[in-house]
Amino acid sequence: MSKFVLTIDDFDPIVHYANPQAWQTPNPQEHPEWWNATREQTNEPWHQAKGDDSKFSFNFTGNMVSMYGVTGVPNYEIRIDGELAPASMSAAGSINGNGGRPLIYEKDVTYGNHTLEFSNKDGFFLLDSIEVSMFLGAESAEMKNTTVDDRDTSFLKFDGQWTQQQGPNFFDGTSSFTSADGASVAFNFSGSAVWVYGDQKNDHGDFKVLLNGSEVAVNNGRSGCGEGYSATCEKLHGLAFFAGSLPQGTHEVKIVNQSPGGDQPTFFDLDYIEYTTPSQYAPPELVGAATPVNANETAVGVNVTGMGIAGGSPSSSAAPGSSSSAGGKDAGDASAVSPSMTLGLFLGAWVLRALF
Repeated sequence: MSKFVLTIDDFDPIVHYANPQAWQTPNPQEHPEWWNATREQTNEPWHQAKGDDSKFSFNFTGNMVSMYGVTGVPNYEIRIDGELAPASMSAAGSINGNGGRPLIYEKDVTYGNHTLEFSNKDGFFLLDSIEVSMFLGAESAEMKNTTVDDRDTSFLKFDGQWTQQQGPNFFDGTSSFTSADGASVAFNFSGSAVWVYGDQKNDHGDFKVLLNGSEVAVNNGRSGCGEGYSATCEKLHGLAFFAGSLPQGTHEVKIVNQSPGGDQPTFFDLDYIEYTTPSQYAPPELVGAATPVNANETAVGVNVTGMGIAGGSPSSSAAPGSSSSAGGKDAGDASAVSPSMTLGLFLGAWVLRALF
């Protein structure tokens, strides 16, 4: 099998925080270069628990999950599929990657669909990133990575009102957004994994993801830092959706914005999509049923299994070249160029993973 380790940033929409205001974070808009930084720098945008109301959850399919960050005397609870799940090993002193945060939790599980739920118990806890491992093809397979820009309407099929904007930090200089309820984008691809990226702000909200016609996730693009609804706290290149270890064949992804409308409509942004095609497939068989994941219904105590999460780019070539300033709508260096384009959208999160 072709093993691949994916990294999920603590800000990515595929990590579901029950109450974002129960967490303290830096403002990524003050450091737009973080999206393209080294591991030493990317451990700066973190989520620090404020108290016993600090909870998060995420779904994954596999046989191991790891979390990186900082903790004092452990005073928190982790459940996997509703059962208490102490770490499989002592994580003291283990460091992720090139000088990142220490490994604070690692758990081996039976291969299948799982939900991890974290609940703080008034202890010190800081989350930096999550890692999962998976297989994208056979052991000897060669991997071909393809990147699709939001402007590629031959690949992306948009429905509803979308606006294209320009900015130096977007992939190929553009990104697309919508605040219309029900606006959608769909695309077909042949591959074993797909990533969807876009920026996040505090005026972003829920979006629904369908994979091959079935609803697999409802994620939220709100950035999380700051207070209330506002076009602030911009985080570039968030991982909105991932699906991996897909079987050979053509797959369809569709994302639907779920804006409440009114005087506080919520946005969804699409910057670019990546997918990986192996020369030889060898996907694992999955154990367990998959059910939709709702970002507003995955607090600790709610057992949701099925579509999981994972993050990371399959190739460094996918990263945009500029990192000098923020690039989202309402940012000073961005300009809307097409108020009614059928453009862009995101995905939720799905990790399919094999035993190893």
